[in-house]
Amino acid sequence: MRVSRWKYSLCIAAVTFLASCYPDSPEFVDELDIVVTARPDVSLNGYNDYFMPDTVVYIGDEGDELSRVDELRILSLVNSNLESYGWEKEED
Repeated sequence: MRVSRWKYSLCIAAVTFLASCYPDSPEFVDELDIVVTARPDVSLNGYNDYFMPDTVVYIGDEGDELSRVDELRILSLVNSNLESYGWEKEED
């Protein structure tokens, strides 16, 4: 019985250790970038909808943050610009 408890404890410790290696949020800007690759063989004319999250990820100095008012202002401006091009917003 001691060996199985020891193995069980070791498994729990290993899982906890490995889980601690993965951060909850991105640590580098390149983890947040959006990459658009132009392909001449694909026509994008048939697309007219988009999805946009309801938050803005602010990358700055520690302790700095974007107010919710500024966040909503940015989202509203992006949404207005896309709608002016005739795009339709998709909801969750």
